[in-house]
Amino acid sequence: MHRHYPSHDVDSCTTVCRAGITRGAADTGPAVDQQKLATPEAPRTLLPTSTRLVNAPSEFAASGTPRCDANGDIYFHTAIQGNFKDSPILKLSTDNFKLYKLTPDDTNLGEHGEMSVAPDGTLWLALSGPEAATLLRFNSNGEVTSHVKLDRFANFVLEEFVAFNNDVFFVKGFPRPTATDRTITRYAAMVNASGQDVSTPKLDLPNLDLGSKTPPESAASAGSDGNLYLLESQEVVVISQSGETLRHLRFRKSDSDYSARNISLSGGWVSIWFTKPDEQHRITTEFLVIEGLSGEEIGRYSAGKELGHAAPVCFFVKMDSHSSTASRTAR
Repeated sequence: MHRHYPSHDVDSCTTVCRAGITRGAADTGPAVDQQKLATPEAPRTLLPTSTRLVNAPSEFAASGTPRCDANGDIYFHTAIQGNFKDSPILKLSTDNFKLYKLTPDDTNLGEHGEMSVAPDGTLWLALSGPEAATLLRFNSNGEVTSHVKLDRFANFVLEEFVAFNNDVFFVKGFPRPTATDRTITRYAAMVNASGQDVSTPKLDLPNLDLGSKTPPESAASAGSDGNLYLLESQEVVVISQSGETLRHLRFRKSDSDYSARNISLSGGWVSIWFTKPDEQHRITTEFLVIEGLSGEEIGRYSAGKELGHAAPVCFFVKMDSHSSTASRTAR
Protein backbone atom coordinates (compact mmCIF):
# COMPACT_ATOMS: atom_id res chain seq x y z
CA MET A 1 0.00 0.00 0.00
CA HIS A 2 1.71 3.13 -1.20
CA ARG A 3 0.81 6.68 -2.04
CA HIS A 4 0.36 7.34 -5.74
CA TYR A 5 1.10 10.68 -7.34
CA PRO A 6 1.14 11.96 -10.89
CA SER A 7 4.05 10.70 -12.97
CA HIS A 8 6.41 13.07 -14.76
CA ASP A 9 7.82 11.94 -18.08
CA VAL A 10 11.57 12.44 -18.24
CA ASP A 11 12.48 13.03 -21.86
CA SER A 12 15.96 12.90 -23.35
CA CYS A 13 15.95 16.70 -23.02
CA THR A 14 14.37 17.68 -19.72
CA THR A 15 13.85 21.36 -19.00
CA VAL A 16 14.88 22.67 -15.60
CA CYS A 17 13.33 26.10 -15.17
CA ARG A 18 14.68 28.63 -12.72
CA ALA A 19 12.76 31.59 -11.41
CA GLY A 20 13.86 33.79 -8.55
CA ILE A 21 12.82 36.36 -6.01
CA THR A 22 15.50 38.77 -4.85
CA ARG A 23 14.98 40.11 -1.37
CA GLY A 24 17.29 42.41 0.59
CA ALA A 25 18.32 41.51 4.12
CA ALA A 26 16.37 44.41 5.58
CA ASP A 27 13.15 43.39 3.82
CA THR A 28 11.90 41.09 6.56
CA GLY A 29 8.22 41.90 6.30
CA PRO A 30 5.83 42.82 9.14
CA ALA A 31 5.92 41.01 12.46
CA VAL A 32 2.96 38.68 12.88
CA ASP A 33 1.39 36.52 15.55
CA GLN A 34 2.66 32.97 15.01
CA GLN A 35 -0.75 31.58 15.94
CA LYS A 36 -2.57 33.47 13.18
CA LEU A 37 -2.53 33.27 9.42
CA ALA A 38 -0.27 35.96 8.06
CA THR A 39 -1.27 37.97 5.00
CA PRO A 40 1.48 39.94 3.24
CA GLU A 41 0.96 43.60 2.44
CA ALA A 42 2.14 42.99 -1.13
CA PRO A 43 2.97 39.71 -2.85
CA ARG A 44 6.51 39.01 -3.98
CA THR A 45 6.97 38.37 -7.68
CA LEU A 46 8.52 35.22 -9.10
CA LEU A 47 10.53 36.18 -12.18
CA PRO A 48 12.19 33.80 -14.68
CA THR A 49 15.97 34.06 -14.48
CA SER A 50 17.22 31.18 -16.62
CA THR A 51 16.30 27.93 -18.30
CA ARG A 52 18.63 24.98 -18.79
CA LEU A 53 18.23 21.75 -20.69
CA VAL A 54 19.37 18.54 -19.04
CA ASN A 55 20.01 15.35 -20.98
CA ALA A 56 18.08 12.75 -19.01
CA PRO A 57 17.38 9.11 -19.93
CA SER A 58 14.22 8.89 -22.03
CA GLU A 59 13.39 5.33 -20.91
CA PHE A 60 12.53 6.40 -17.37
CA ALA A 61 9.40 8.04 -16.01
CA ALA A 62 9.80 9.99 -12.78
CA SER A 63 6.98 9.47 -10.31
CA GLY A 64 6.06 9.55 -6.65
CA THR A 65 7.01 12.35 -4.30
CA PRO A 66 10.20 14.11 -5.47
CA ARG A 67 12.84 15.10 -2.93
CA CYS A 68 15.01 18.20 -3.10
CA ASP A 69 18.37 19.16 -1.61
CA ALA A 70 19.72 22.55 -0.60
CA ASN A 71 21.31 23.05 -4.04
CA GLY A 72 17.97 22.70 -5.83
CA ASP A 73 18.78 19.21 -7.14
CA ILE A 74 15.72 16.97 -7.57
CA TYR A 75 15.50 13.26 -6.76
CA PHE A 76 12.81 11.08 -8.36
CA HIS A 77 12.02 7.43 -8.01
CA THR A 78 11.57 5.99 -11.50
CA ALA A 79 8.78 3.50 -10.74
CA ILE A 80 5.04 3.96 -10.31
CA GLN A 81 4.47 1.36 -7.59
CA GLY A 82 7.34 2.27 -5.27
CA ASN A 83 9.39 -0.86 -6.09
CA PHE A 84 13.10 -0.05 -5.78
CA LYS A 85 14.32 -3.49 -6.86
CA ASP A 86 14.37 -2.83 -10.60
CA SER A 87 13.93 0.95 -10.76
CA PRO A 88 16.72 3.36 -9.81
CA ILE A 89 16.55 6.80 -8.25
CA LEU A 90 17.14 9.64 -10.71
CA LYS A 91 18.89 12.83 -9.56
CA LEU A 92 18.45 15.88 -11.80
CA SER A 93 20.60 18.98 -11.43
CA THR A 94 20.89 21.99 -13.72
CA ASP A 95 23.78 20.50 -15.69
CA ASN A 96 23.61 16.73 -15.34
CA PHE A 97 21.79 13.67 -14.07
CA LYS A 98 22.81 10.68 -11.96
CA LEU A 99 21.23 7.26 -11.40
CA TYR A 100 21.34 5.65 -7.97
CA LYS A 101 21.01 1.92 -8.67
CA LEU A 102 20.44 -0.89 -6.17
CA THR A 103 21.83 -4.44 -6.22
CA PRO A 104 19.95 -7.62 -5.26
CA ASP A 105 21.76 -7.53 -1.91
CA ASP A 106 20.33 -4.07 -1.25
CA THR A 107 16.73 -5.22 -1.73
CA ASN A 108 16.84 -8.79 -0.37
CA LEU A 109 14.89 -7.76 2.76
CA GLY A 110 12.45 -5.40 1.06
CA GLU A 111 11.63 -3.69 -2.23
CA HIS A 112 9.17 -0.97 -1.19
CA GLY A 113 9.79 2.13 0.86
CA GLU A 114 10.60 5.82 0.88
CA MET A 115 13.68 7.92 0.20
CA SER A 116 14.81 11.06 1.99
CA VAL A 117 17.51 13.67 1.38
CA ALA A 118 19.03 15.08 4.59
CA PRO A 119 19.78 18.83 4.70
CA ASP A 120 23.48 18.05 4.14
CA GLY A 121 22.59 16.31 0.85
CA THR A 122 22.93 12.69 2.00
CA LEU A 123 20.45 10.38 0.28
CA TRP A 124 18.82 7.69 2.47
CA LEU A 125 16.42 4.92 1.52
CA ALA A 126 14.24 2.89 3.90
CA LEU A 127 12.86 -0.41 2.52
CA SER A 128 10.44 -2.65 4.41
CA GLY A 129 9.88 -6.37 3.78
CA PRO A 130 8.16 -9.35 5.46
CA GLU A 131 11.07 -10.11 7.81
CA ALA A 132 12.74 -6.74 8.44
CA ALA A 133 13.42 -3.28 7.09
CA THR A 134 16.67 -2.04 5.60
CA LEU A 135 18.15 1.43 5.96
CA LEU A 136 20.49 2.34 3.08
CA ARG A 137 22.86 5.29 2.87
CA PHE A 138 24.31 6.59 -0.45
CA ASN A 139 27.41 8.62 -1.14
CA SER A 140 27.65 11.42 -3.70
CA ASN A 141 28.68 8.92 -6.40
CA GLY A 142 25.38 7.06 -6.06
CA GLU A 143 26.92 4.07 -4.24
CA VAL A 144 25.36 2.39 -1.19
CA THR A 145 27.83 2.83 1.68
CA SER A 146 25.92 1.21 4.56
CA HIS A 147 23.12 -1.29 5.23
CA VAL A 148 21.32 -1.39 8.57
CA LYS A 149 18.75 -4.08 9.31
CA LEU A 150 15.76 -2.87 11.34
CA ASP A 151 13.71 -5.80 12.62
CA ARG A 152 11.03 -3.67 14.29
CA PHE A 153 9.84 -2.18 10.98
CA ALA A 154 9.12 -5.48 9.23
CA ASN A 155 5.86 -5.36 7.23
CA PHE A 156 5.64 -1.63 7.81
CA VAL A 157 4.11 0.89 5.40
CA LEU A 158 5.91 4.22 5.45
CA GLU A 159 3.84 7.37 5.11
CA GLU A 160 6.78 9.64 5.92
CA PHE A 161 10.51 9.02 6.20
CA VAL A 162 12.66 12.09 6.95
CA ALA A 163 16.44 12.08 7.47
CA PHE A 164 18.33 14.61 9.59
CA ASN A 165 22.05 15.42 9.41
CA ASN A 166 22.88 13.55 12.64
CA ASP A 167 21.55 10.12 11.56
CA VAL A 168 18.21 10.66 13.30
CA PHE A 169 15.05 9.92 11.32
CA PHE A 170 11.37 10.74 11.58
CA VAL A 171 9.22 7.74 10.74
CA LYS A 172 5.44 7.78 10.33
CA GLY A 173 3.36 4.87 9.10
CA PHE A 174 1.49 1.75 10.08
CA PRO A 175 1.80 -2.05 10.07
CA ARG A 176 0.89 -3.60 6.74
CA PRO A 177 -2.84 -4.41 6.99
CA THR A 178 -4.29 -7.87 6.73
CA ALA A 179 -7.29 -8.87 4.62
CA THR A 180 -9.66 -8.47 7.58
CA ASP A 181 -8.46 -5.07 8.82
CA ARG A 182 -10.85 -2.14 8.46
CA THR A 183 -8.95 0.45 10.47
CA ILE A 184 -5.36 0.44 11.65
CA THR A 185 -3.36 2.35 14.24
CA ARG A 186 -0.67 4.67 12.93
CA TYR A 187 2.75 5.23 14.45
CA ALA A 188 5.17 8.17 14.51
CA ALA A 189 8.54 8.60 16.23
CA MET A 190 12.04 9.97 15.96
CA VAL A 191 14.40 7.00 15.69
CA ASN A 192 18.16 6.55 15.37
CA ALA A 193 20.03 4.56 12.72
CA SER A 194 19.54 1.38 14.79
CA GLY A 195 15.76 1.83 14.84
CA GLN A 196 15.61 2.76 18.54
CA ASP A 197 13.24 5.53 19.62
CA VAL A 198 14.81 8.93 20.26
CA SER A 199 11.51 10.61 21.08
CA THR A 200 7.79 10.35 20.41
CA PRO A 201 6.26 13.63 19.18
CA LYS A 202 2.77 14.39 20.45
CA LEU A 203 0.77 14.21 17.26
CA ASP A 204 -2.92 13.80 16.52
CA LEU A 205 -2.77 10.61 14.47
CA PRO A 206 -6.29 9.30 13.80
CA ASN A 207 -6.63 5.63 12.92
CA LEU A 208 -6.34 4.96 9.20
CA ASP A 209 -9.65 4.08 7.53
CA LEU A 210 -8.72 1.46 4.95
CA GLY A 211 -12.07 1.90 3.20
CA SER A 212 -11.50 5.58 2.45
CA LYS A 213 -10.80 6.49 -1.17
CA THR A 214 -9.02 9.70 -0.13
CA PRO A 215 -5.65 9.15 1.53
CA PRO A 216 -4.75 11.61 4.30
CA GLU A 217 -2.52 14.51 3.31
CA SER A 218 1.02 13.92 4.44
CA ALA A 219 4.25 15.82 3.87
CA ALA A 220 7.33 16.43 5.99
CA SER A 221 10.90 17.67 5.69
CA ALA A 222 13.97 18.24 7.86
CA GLY A 223 15.27 21.76 8.29
CA SER A 224 18.88 22.81 8.49
CA ASP A 225 17.97 23.97 12.02
CA GLY A 226 17.62 20.29 13.00
CA ASN A 227 13.83 20.48 13.35
CA LEU A 228 11.02 18.60 11.63
CA TYR A 229 8.49 20.50 9.51
CA LEU A 230 5.34 18.37 9.37
CA LEU A 231 2.18 19.23 7.46
CA GLU A 232 -1.05 18.62 9.36
CA SER A 233 -4.32 19.85 7.88
CA GLN A 234 -3.81 23.56 7.10
CA GLU A 235 -0.71 24.17 9.17
CA VAL A 236 2.94 23.18 9.30
CA VAL A 237 3.96 21.96 12.76
CA VAL A 238 7.62 22.52 13.67
CA ILE A 239 8.91 19.80 16.01
CA SER A 240 12.32 19.34 17.63
CA GLN A 241 14.12 16.00 17.59
CA SER A 242 13.31 15.71 21.29
CA GLY A 243 9.62 15.63 20.34
CA GLU A 244 8.74 19.15 21.51
CA THR A 245 6.31 21.17 19.40
CA LEU A 246 8.00 24.52 18.77
CA ARG A 247 5.47 26.44 16.69
CA HIS A 248 2.52 26.22 14.31
CA LEU A 249 2.68 27.87 10.88
CA ARG A 250 -0.90 28.22 9.71
CA PHE A 251 -1.84 28.76 6.08
CA ARG A 252 -4.90 28.69 3.86
CA LYS A 253 -5.51 26.80 0.65
CA SER A 254 -6.61 28.82 -2.34
CA ASP A 255 -8.84 25.89 -3.31
CA SER A 256 -10.16 23.12 -1.05
CA ASP A 257 -9.49 20.59 -3.84
CA TYR A 258 -5.74 21.11 -3.58
CA SER A 259 -3.81 18.33 -1.82
CA ALA A 260 -0.37 18.90 -0.32
CA ARG A 261 2.31 16.73 -1.96
CA ASN A 262 5.63 17.97 -0.67
CA ILE A 263 7.44 20.50 1.52
CA SER A 264 10.73 22.17 0.61
CA LEU A 265 12.84 24.14 3.09
CA SER A 266 15.46 26.65 2.05
CA GLY A 267 16.82 29.96 3.29
CA GLY A 268 14.38 30.15 6.20
CA TRP A 269 11.36 29.79 3.92
CA VAL A 270 8.93 26.88 3.66
CA SER A 271 7.28 26.01 0.35
CA ILE A 272 4.31 23.67 0.06
CA TRP A 273 3.58 22.01 -3.25
CA PHE A 274 -0.13 21.42 -3.97
CA THR A 275 -1.77 19.55 -6.83
CA LYS A 276 -5.33 18.92 -7.98
CA PRO A 277 -7.01 17.48 -11.09
CA ASP A 278 -8.84 19.91 -13.35
CA GLU A 279 -12.02 19.26 -15.31
CA GLN A 280 -10.03 17.47 -18.01
CA HIS A 281 -8.33 15.30 -15.34
CA ARG A 282 -5.05 17.08 -15.90
CA ILE A 283 -2.93 17.91 -12.87
CA THR A 284 -2.62 21.58 -11.90
CA THR A 285 0.04 22.83 -9.51
CA GLU A 286 0.37 25.61 -6.96
CA PHE A 287 3.27 26.64 -4.71
CA LEU A 288 2.64 28.39 -1.41
CA VAL A 289 5.72 29.99 0.18
CA ILE A 290 5.67 31.06 3.84
CA GLU A 291 8.27 32.41 6.25
CA GLY A 292 9.63 29.64 8.51
CA LEU A 293 9.45 31.50 11.82
CA SER A 294 6.33 33.65 11.61
CA GLY A 295 4.24 31.86 8.98
CA GLU A 296 4.00 35.07 6.94
CA GLU A 297 2.75 34.32 3.46
CA ILE A 298 5.45 35.25 0.96
CA GLY A 299 3.53 34.36 -2.19
CA ARG A 300 1.50 31.88 -4.22
CA TYR A 301 2.58 30.68 -7.63
CA SER A 302 0.37 28.67 -9.98
CA ALA A 303 1.05 26.68 -13.12
CA GLY A 304 -0.34 28.54 -16.13
CA LYS A 305 0.02 31.87 -14.30
CA GLU A 306 3.14 32.94 -12.38
CA LEU A 307 4.89 29.65 -13.19
CA GLY A 308 4.05 29.73 -16.90
CA HIS A 309 3.81 26.26 -18.39
CA ALA A 310 6.34 24.78 -15.96
CA ALA A 311 5.33 22.58 -13.04
CA PRO A 312 8.21 22.92 -10.57
CA VAL A 313 8.51 20.67 -7.54
CA CYS A 314 11.25 22.45 -5.54
CA PHE A 315 11.75 25.93 -4.18
CA PHE A 316 15.23 26.84 -2.95
CA VAL A 317 17.40 29.78 -2.02
CA LYS A 318 20.78 30.54 -3.58
CA MET A 319 22.70 33.03 -1.48
CA ASP A 320 24.89 35.64 -3.18
CA SER A 321 28.25 35.53 -1.39
CA HIS A 322 29.05 39.09 -2.50
CA SER A 323 25.92 40.75 -1.14
CA SER A 324 23.18 40.43 1.43
CA THR A 325 20.55 39.33 -1.09
CA ALA A 326 19.14 35.92 -1.79
CA SER A 327 17.59 34.63 -4.98
CA ARG A 328 14.54 32.43 -4.43
CA THR A 329 14.21 29.88 -7.20
CA ALA A 330 11.55 27.38 -8.21
CA ARG A 331 12.37 24.22 -10.13
